[in-house]
Amino acid sequence: MKNIYKFAAIALLAISGNTINAQAVTDFENFNFPNPNDSIWDGSDMSGNPVGTKFISQFTLGDAIFENVFDTAYGANWGYWGAGWAFSISTDTITPNFKPAAFTTRTGGGVNGSSVFAIAQQKSIVKLTGAALNNPVRGVYVTNTNYDWRSMKYGDMFAKKFTNADKDWFKLTFKGYKNGQLTDSVAFMLADYTHQDSTLDYIVTDWTYVDLTPLGLVDSIQFVFTSSDVGQYGINTPTYVAVDNFNDYPASVDKLTSEFMLNIYPVPANNNLFISSNVNANYKITDLTGKVIKAGNILDTFNSININNLANGVYLITVTDKETNVSTTKKFVVEK
Repeated sequence: MKNIYKFAAIALLAISGNTINAQAVTDFENFNFPNPNDSIWDGSDMSGNPVGTKFISQFTLGDAIFENVFDTAYGANWGYWGAGWAFSISTDTITPNFKPAAFTTRTGGGVNGSSVFAIAQQKSIVKLTGAALNNPVRGVYVTNTNYDWRSMKYGDMFAKKFTNADKDWFKLTFKGYKNGQLTDSVAFMLADYTHQDSTLDYIVTDWTYVDLTPLGLVDSIQFVFTSSDVGQYGINTPTYVAVDNFNDYPASVDKLTSEFMLNIYPVPANNNLFISSNVNANYKITDLTGKVIKAGNILDTFNSININNLANGVYLITVTDKETNVSTTKKFVVEK
């Protein structure tokens, strides 16, 4: 009976240990535009659920929920995208008008040439569901919209041209929440003109990966913009960003494989990482930059690895079968 309980406990832990790997990547390619002739959807078709003067739409894509609010407080003809998310397949990088420029990337599309991507505005929120709920989010790709890029590059009637002399900057901060409490935040510079050497100044124009694992265990993530260009009514710089492949791995990390059985637990780990495997193997633990933190051997049974020296964060463990040289890699989180 004792062995039965032990097996059940191990099975349960093994299932929880696979949670971060089970999360779905949201690449937005399965977003269905209500009007197939549209290249931009911002809620202006008022297809959302009417609540007072607002039309609220909600989309579950992958293990994430995206809400859109279209507000007609000033009348239907003066309605506007008031909060949340918009979606786009626009490739127009030339037209400077708000629409389509705020819904277009400098690359003219999504990550790796994909078609559909999302647009976030100030305080847009991603709510997590499914396997992602109350778990670490791996990361996301972001880039400036064409509208933001033009505003910072040349200036416009509302915002100034960014210069090194004024030490201008534009920052996106990802704020993680669980049960309404802030877990942590991750900052990413969408533009930085603060360098001593002005040749290093930049406005982000390519899709760039942001690691969100430092946020820890979260149920939602909020996007918050700040800028050096602030006026009487707040930020002058347009507060939009293009988003794609939410909860993805960075391109530099090989896709995880499962050539043989490997279960790791608990998640998050503390002082010890427990491994059950069906092969005798070598293992190595690396951080997300590829730096080897620890290495050793495991047996085709249950193993315990002391990770007391590992700081809080996300790591990769690669296990290589000594007989076949086949490897499998999994992520795990250390939280003390």
